[in-house]
Amino acid sequence: MTDLGTLGGLAGHDAAINRSGHVTGFAVTANAATYASIFQYGQMRDLNEPPCAPELVLRCGSSINVLGQIVGQIITAG
Repeated sequence: MTDLGTLGGLAGHDAAINRSGHVTGFAVTANAATYASIFQYGQMRDLNEPPCAPELVLRCGSSINVLGQIVGQIITAG
């Protein structure tokens, strides 16, 4: 078992893992925001980092395929 960590907050949830061992779900940031995340190559990363469109907020990854493509929940910012 591996501790995947968070994005600086107190919690995270892992929803899916692919054959390469990449994990998607959501994690909480230090300011209590919840964002979609991916754990790959030993690091947790916020999926809202570029190249995400600024008018969208990726909330949760729910599935990931062998190519690393993620399906999840997206809302409009604002």
